[in-house]
Amino acid sequence: MAVKRENWASKLGVILAVAGSAVGLGNFLRFPGVAAANGGGAFLIPYFIALVFLGIPLSWVEWTLGRYGGQFSHGSAPGVLNAVVRRPWAKYLGSLGIFGPMFINFYYIYVESWLLGYVWYSLQGILAPASTSPALIGTFFSNYISLSTTIFGIPAALFFFLITLIFNLLIVYFGVKKGIERASQIMMPILLVLSVLMMIKVFTLPNIGEGISFLWNPDFSRLGDINVWFAASGQIFFTLSVGIGAILTYSSYVRKKQDIVLSSLTANGTNEFFEVIVGGTLVIPAAIAIMGMGQARSIAASGTFSLGFITMPQVIGTFPLAGVFETVWFSFLFIAAVTSSISLLQPGISFFEDEFKYSRGKSILIQFVIFFFMGLLAVFGLNAGAVDEMDFWAGNFALILFGTIEAVIFAWVLGAEKGWKEMNRGADIKIPKFFKFSLKYITPVYLIVLLGAWFVLKGWDFITLKGMDSKDFTQADIKDSAAMIQRLQNFSDPFSGHVLSYFSPDERTAILGFSTMMLNTHESNKNALEAAMKKEGVTFADISNYLDSGAIPGVVTKPEYSSDRGLLALAVQAAAKPTGFEKAKAMLAAGLNRCLAATNFYAASLFDNGELDPSTAALASKKSLSPTDIKTLNRFLIADTFMGLVAKYPRAEFLGGMIDQKTFITSIRIGFIVFLGVINIIIYLAWKKYKLDDKLKIETGEE
Repeated sequence: MAVKRENWASKLGVILAVAGSAVGLGNFLRFPGVAAANGGGAFLIPYFIALVFLGIPLSWVEWTLGRYGGQFSHGSAPGVLNAVVRRPWAKYLGSLGIFGPMFINFYYIYVESWLLGYVWYSLQGILAPASTSPALIGTFFSNYISLSTTIFGIPAALFFFLITLIFNLLIVYFGVKKGIERASQIMMPILLVLSVLMMIKVFTLPNIGEGISFLWNPDFSRLGDINVWFAASGQIFFTLSVGIGAILTYSSYVRKKQDIVLSSLTANGTNEFFEVIVGGTLVIPAAIAIMGMGQARSIAASGTFSLGFITMPQVIGTFPLAGVFETVWFSFLFIAAVTSSISLLQPGISFFEDEFKYSRGKSILIQFVIFFFMGLLAVFGLNAGAVDEMDFWAGNFALILFGTIEAVIFAWVLGAEKGWKEMNRGADIKIPKFFKFSLKYITPVYLIVLLGAWFVLKGWDFITLKGMDSKDFTQADIKDSAAMIQRLQNFSDPFSGHVLSYFSPDERTAILGFSTMMLNTHESNKNALEAAMKKEGVTFADISNYLDSGAIPGVVTKPEYSSDRGLLALAVQAAAKPTGFEKAKAMLAAGLNRCLAATNFYAASLFDNGELDPSTAALASKKSLSPTDIKTLNRFLIADTFMGLVAKYPRAEFLGGMIDQKTFITSIRIGFIVFLGVINIIIYLAWKKYKLDDKLKIETGEE
């Protein structure tokens, strides 16, 4: 006899909860950048193809498997797959449905906590003044994530992480009906209202049409690029929360004869509204409307974190009542993030409740301990690549792998006929029979080919860290002969060089964004830049072409301006005072470290009228820079971002530089394997102690 479990109180409640699981930061910050980088409006073609052949079918599969497992009192992926397949090995495949949501949430809740912190500083009136310039808002963000900003004597990032974690666990503590469902019924309408407010404001901006045109103007030539199709498929997985295990768990609380077909479509439709309509018309179009088409490329490529925490505050800083709209913006993102993060908590809680028969309170306490200590890895290891690794393996690879497993089990283990019948039980609408064929053949093959193609094209090199030695990303690996601007070009190209495999998109694009900004200086510096360029016979096109292709301007005659460092010096000259430029030019000739130091002169001249504080000037005047000097200079204005990403010294800074990049990445990956192994050991012990296989046989009438 199945144990009595909770059920959703209403059909609307489960739809809002599942939609909330899907609607998150990726809709508003990730999707626009991915679309802009992959053909704009043309990207929607592979995007909607992936939605039809992957997203919608896999959503139905997860709803079906989850509801079926819930009939036998199983809501976690191991229990659900065991109930469906009824073979001892099935429950171990389900470990991915525990691993994925937990590891995603280890860093997702941390990023979510930034939003709460920004809401706090917006309400305090601190954020609005910082949004008046790129330097100030960049410094604010850098100080926040580097734990330099404090509140009540402790790092603000750590404080708000703890508050956010407790808030999430408090919601799920009250259960599916009184906690998650009630919270979703409150937060999703608020999310809609706030999104409408932001859209109304954005659509009243002058030149908003240019921004929308830039994002959605189709480049059909990109459809021949296989990477565009990979990006579209990945975005569908990411946005619909399929393959994570959250929908599987949520649907286990659906009643046996309750509709899941229309409910799934409604939840997916809600998500697509927030992603394509809201996400596609807010951030990038608004930024271009305010900052101009000249910076369109760098804005679109600036990455998730930069768009949300640096670019949008600058945009909102130009609004009347900027403080109010900043509070609305970060509250909007925070609510979207919470509806997703609580769904990622529930699979682990269901695992302890359903398989170990623990109380909800005990399950919550276990989750708190795990998430607090594992979350510290994200807090202190952000700049060391920890979040990038967790995001790839848990938020991308495991997600697609588990989705493939679900599709194969549904079509070929449970059986397409039986699965189709189970899916349509209680359905409010009839599914076209085409999807029966798709579920059996197209979707599984699509996923298997996707995984295989990734592995063949780049997977093995990525897994084995091919080309990464123990000094990668350290000062020692950057030679004096290194071509600074060519390095910027390489870093900004997502398909050039093994190094890029270990940079997040945010990091790659931040570098190009900074270099582009040097060529799009404030109006007050424009005349100085043009005068310097005219004197030296260099045009904007020359420098732009050099950034894009590495082509040295043929009209340059002076030796110092025919080098990479010379062109960077020219950018410095655009804004620096004469004395500052002479110092910077001398430093540029001395080597890469001098380039980094000169960047500080540039930042100072651009945002502080050429004045450097004495301590920074002293450091920048040294003949050579030690790691400590670089670390100190990293704190100066937005050069923190530029120097930290280019020099990469040290990426594992939170460990005091005692561990190199390759060792650190390898350690994290070993940790993943150990964690997954521990989950499987716990699964084995639970099934053995509570004789869950025997109970399942009794419940299904096999004994």
